[in-house]
Amino acid sequence: MAVFIPPTDGPEKCSEQAGRPAAFEPPEYTMKEIYDNIPPHCLQPNTLVSLYYILRDYFFVLVLVSVATQIPNISYPYLRSLAWATYAFLQGLVFTGLWELAHECGHGALSKSKAFNNTCGLIIHSLLLVPYYSWKITHSTHHKTTNNLDKDIAFVPTIKEAYQAARESHSKAWDYIEDMPLVALIHLFFHHGCGLITGFVCLPLKLNEAYSSIPYYPTKTWTFLRGAASTVDRDFGFIGRVIFHGAIETHVMHHHVSRIPFYHAIEATAAVRKVMGSHYQSDFKTPYIWAFWKNYRTCKFVEETEQSSQIYFFPKTE
Repeated sequence: MAVFIPPTDGPEKCSEQAGRPAAFEPPEYTMKEIYDNIPPHCLQPNTLVSLYYILRDYFFVLVLVSVATQIPNISYPYLRSLAWATYAFLQGLVFTGLWELAHECGHGALSKSKAFNNTCGLIIHSLLLVPYYSWKITHSTHHKTTNNLDKDIAFVPTIKEAYQAARESHSKAWDYIEDMPLVALIHLFFHHGCGLITGFVCLPLKLNEAYSSIPYYPTKTWTFLRGAASTVDRDFGFIGRVIFHGAIETHVMHHHVSRIPFYHAIEATAAVRKVMGSHYQSDFKTPYIWAFWKNYRTCKFVEETEQSSQIYFFPKTE
């Protein structure tokens, strides 16, 4: 796969510096312009290349498993615990890469053969305990309704008024039970336990689709193109480019044309950027952990920044 180099020119918007524009104008380019500008070969998956990456990732899994079989032989318990934690982290990265390949299968992006895509996707996701067909259907809904406040099913922010009302009622109830040991145990399990399992997938996707300068629309003003443009490319370094197959770095293009295989995504992204102009958004400068922390602290709810515009943003922070 080609080496990804974050762009140094063009309409990049860095959350630490630019934020959203003072006066926002929705995109006016068309999907026909997008397709016309993408090189035709980018839309042609190569089954053998796709199979190579699947086998490569499973090879990584087997290498890590073979190394892990030696961990019980470590005599020092603290060192042994550290080794298991390191193994879990590294294997989690590789599993996430495999998850991404099955995700590509769900979009029909790894082969012209529907049978190949569905067979590989079902096997990979099943081994990761992910229901392939159920996920494929719901994820398709997300792509068809991206950043639609009424219909999207993934990372949908709350409108300010609803957020404030829910926060007030939640705070009153939480005051009575937050110190109960059983409540703390349940909170610990679901918040941290489930977070450890899903974090590698959910964290990147959250940061690709929640950003201070991207708009959200109710059904009245939403279009597919507006939703696709309301995403962000980020840089996850070597892990993102090689282990995660560039999914984080080429997310904007993926929401425009999801059937482009990941090994053509970099070239296709460059083509899409030319059409999008100032509507292409990326943040390759903010360190990933800091971006997550800032997102967590500031992206609580969205509000209409211009009265009756029917376009919503997260509140602008200084």
